[in-house]
Amino acid sequence: MPVGHARADRVRTVPQPETHLRTRGRDGRNALQVDRVAVDNEHSASERERAGGGVLGHHVMVVDDHEIVRSGLVALITGHAGLEVTSAVATADEALRLLGSGPPPELVVADLILGKGLDGIQLTKGIKVQHPELPVLVLSGRDEALFAERALDAGASGYVMKDEAVERLFEALDAALAGHIWVSSAMRERLLPQVLSDRARQAAVDTSQDTRDVLTELGRGNRTVLGIARALSRPHAEVERMIEGVRHALQLPSRASLFLYADTLTGK
Repeated sequence: MPVGHARADRVRTVPQPETHLRTRGRDGRNALQVDRVAVDNEHSASERERAGGGVLGHHVMVVDDHEIVRSGLVALITGHAGLEVTSAVATADEALRLLGSGPPPELVVADLILGKGLDGIQLTKGIKVQHPELPVLVLSGRDEALFAERALDAGASGYVMKDEAVERLFEALDAALAGHIWVSSAMRERLLPQVLSDRARQAAVDTSQDTRDVLTELGRGNRTVLGIARALSRPHAEVERMIEGVRHALQLPSRASLFLYADTLTGK
């Protein structure tokens, strides 16, 4: 599947709510505006079943400190085929508490700026300590040029600006669930221009088994030191050195560019 695009085999069978994304400037932040919200945040997935029986397939947690935005995200995500919001909370502390007390969802969608406590990047790091394999999608009105790379470095599966078209959000959700990374085409070009990708591909021809092992794990969506250490049964400090060694061997400028490059190697 092409990187950064929605999975071709995903077919939307649930009617889409009439929605659009736009900005409002009272506090300088982008806000999600929803024309129609028809969702009950208090119901669990087991209480919202298809007409033919059975719950929607992929469970999602939403974290946003603005109630209107949070409700809008719930409506949008629930309206996308195969997705079901099973929890929607306002703070990182609430999210981490829920994640530590029961079965995790299959995806977390978190705002970058949360009103109290940890922000979305710190939340991503905390989630990855508990669940290294759990994808986190960061959604924000803040400039991706300033924050997207930091989010990817923390282990996020993507960074979506709130003024993107709704279809881009759906692409990012599908990509994250498939183990891929989603960033805008402009951000991808900034972090991994074609010349760097081609150079890395040439350098990877003659690499060590450690490099191949790290690239395999990264390509699977396993993008944290903790997760790779568990997968390879290696000490954390050794895996930290391995990741940096791979980055240098492939002549890539950052971990975010390494993660994006590894993402191009998988056919998921």
